[in-house]
Amino acid sequence: MRAAALALLALALALAGCGGAQAPVPRSSTPWQRYQAPAAGYAVDYPATPTEVADSKDGSSTQLSMLADSQSKRVLGVVTVSADKLHTDSSDVLFDAMGAELSRIFQCKAGVSQDLVLGGRHARDFELSHLEKPAIRGKGRLLLDADKGRLYFIVLIAETAAGRADLERFFKSFTITE
Repeated sequence: MRAAALALLALALALAGCGGAQAPVPRSSTPWQRYQAPAAGYAVDYPATPTEVADSKDGSSTQLSMLADSQSKRVLGVVTVSADKLHTDSSDVLFDAMGAELSRIFQCKAGVSQDLVLGGRHARDFELSHLEKPAIRGKGRLLLDADKGRLYFIVLIAETAAGRADLERFFKSFTITE
């Protein structure tokens, strides 16, 4: 089931054009706004309206919201699987697999990571650096909500200092709404 969810995530990101080779979209002059994803159970601030992608396969589902601009790429998503197949005691294995998959998709190397607890949920933050362009750096966060059978992932990859300055605002604005 985990492999199917990861494969679905890779497909959804590829179809949405979030790989490292896509040209960035010009930055919107729209001020930051609250984006709600009620079906996925989260809310987050974006500097423009993100693109949404949702898909289901093999009893699991993936929902993504993403935004690319001249400063950075921001992707936030949730992989949902049945709660009986997703347990907190297996979160380290799940985090390792998902971190490796996100690194591959974004053509980045995962660096320093830190396990933490956010709102009573197991989480892992990790640094990212582009394999071919070291100036491109970012951060990823995985957050497991085992009770609801959801794995949230947040990624921001930035080519500029201005893009990286948005990182903390983007990450801190994320909340689980259910």
